[in-house]
Amino acid sequence: MQYDLVVSSAHVIDPANNIDCVTNVAVSDNKIVEVSDDINPAEAAQHINGAGKFLAPGWIDMHVHTYSHLSFSNPDTIGVLQGVTMMVDAGGGGAWTYDDCRSYYEGRTKTDIYAIPLYNAAGIYLGDQGVLDQEPNMSLVVPLDDWRDMVDRNRDRVRMIKSATVTRLGFRPVDAARAVADAVDLPMYMHIGDQRGETGFRDVERSPGPVITREVIDRMRPGDCVTHTYTGCRGHLLDEDGKAYPEVWNAHKRGVCFDVGFGTPNFDWDIFDKLLAQEFIVDVIDSDLQGVNVTGPAHSLGHIMSIFLNHGLSLA
Repeated sequence: MQYDLVVSSAHVIDPANNIDCVTNVAVSDNKIVEVSDDINPAEAAQHINGAGKFLAPGWIDMHVHTYSHLSFSNPDTIGVLQGVTMMVDAGGGGAWTYDDCRSYYEGRTKTDIYAIPLYNAAGIYLGDQGVLDQEPNMSLVVPLDDWRDMVDRNRDRVRMIKSATVTRLGFRPVDAARAVADAVDLPMYMHIGDQRGETGFRDVERSPGPVITREVIDRMRPGDCVTHTYTGCRGHLLDEDGKAYPEVWNAHKRGVCFDVGFGTPNFDWDIFDKLLAQEFIVDVIDSDLQGVNVTGPAHSLGHIMSIFLNHGLSLA
């Protein structure tokens, strides 16, 4: 047999290779070796008739949690088993814990897992008030040399440095993350939106401190990324008239990326509709899947993608 597997008559969508048509795909030795109408299914050890179905390269989920109390015992359940062949852990590890984070899944998963460590010592590791701002380890000042050593050991996996725009903490996490990102020559990944006040999620009355979202986004550089674009929490991207701040448009124009980061309190339908009406579209669709939201409302990357499909974006 010439091929191990042929999938015939599927609608193949591969934007990187400018393919968006019904055709055949051949596989040998676990690699795609040909995409062509001329492939003969009879020359394959296994044939799958893909008529009426879509076929695409493995998806990438740029925001999941595979480490800490938010994680999954088997990340493949939100990875290859859901069509996601590559994912990025967003903040699970910090300077002193990422090596352990990596050892947690290295060689144990079929899904490729990359990382965006949080700017602090231990990353996201608690299940109480400190989920995002990490008060218990904020006082641990990590030497920049420790960051350089950790990233140098893991530069094949570490892609950005994560921080958070949280009103009660001000610019401290932002400045710390920028110092780390500059020291290790990586972009910065910025969470926006307060998630916890004194009385819980979406507490806009009891989150002390001025909203600094506009100032933070104005500081961001080409290649940096904002996550939770459609958050409705305090510190979101809209002004009192429901318009995206000028800093948001300017950042996007200069090359700052914006992603979904759906999560649980991080997606608001009203914000989504208003930004969509202004034709502000994210650069990345990702899930923010966690052990606490996989049964709803996040479910899977495909589920989050379907939101955009149902709101007028093409499948490609």
